[in-house]
Amino acid sequence: TQGTEFQVLESGASTIEKFRPPIFFELEDRYFPDEERIATKKALKEFFDSLDYSLFSISRDLNYYPKIDITQNYHGDIFAVPI
Repeated sequence: TQGTEFQVLESGASTIEKFRPPIFFELEDRYFPDEERIATKKALKEFFDSLDYSLFSISRDLNYYPKIDITQNYHGDIFAVPI
């Protein structure tokens, strides 16, 4: 969705809230205009917080999934899990 991650997730909010699926997505903040980057990452964090989801980094180089703060400098694959 390259730059429209929040809009895609937000459009499915009622389905996500009802069924609480695990969600895999990639965040490449380079697709956001500079002025929107911080606001969009904050909106994504608030979205997942409001649905009681935790976010984890997915990396081939690790044998575990570290929890992340999406508002920080993060770029990569994310596993969102309901808590």
